[in-house]
Amino acid sequence: MTLLRATQAPAPRTLVDIFGSAVEEHPDDPAIDNGAAVLTYREFYEAAEGVANALNEVGVGRGDRVGIRIRSGTLDLYIAIMGTLLSGGCYVPVDADDPHERALRRVGFGEVASLDQGRPERVEQARRNRPRVGDAGRRGV
Repeated sequence: MTLLRATQAPAPRTLVDIFGSAVEEHPDDPAIDNGAAVLTYREFYEAAEGVANALNEVGVGRGDRVGIRIRSGTLDLYIAIMGTLLSGGCYVPVDADDPHERALRRVGFGEVASLDQGRPERVEQARRNRPRVGDAGRRGV
């Protein structure tokens, strides 16, 4: 008898993979319930895909950081986070209660794009100078 069961472990999956499986297997089941509204997996996916497409249109892609400034507990926040992941981007939380200047500094640290109340906007200045998240791994560094 062996205690190591690595050969029995499931294949690695990302959150996007798990979400996609849930959408396929349970499209009409509730996915998000914030106490005021409920979205099914299909509705959640369609809304998140819309955000992903909007982010891709402003140039967000694999490994790009996306600052999200949307009030906690709202459906929009969860849709924006999943949309960011579907776009290939990386979620950078930005406190919705921060003063505007502080939030801009935080998004500037993220260096790519912001979702402020769900509207994507490109932040160009340092994107040219910073590697994307995961670049080190792709270069073998």
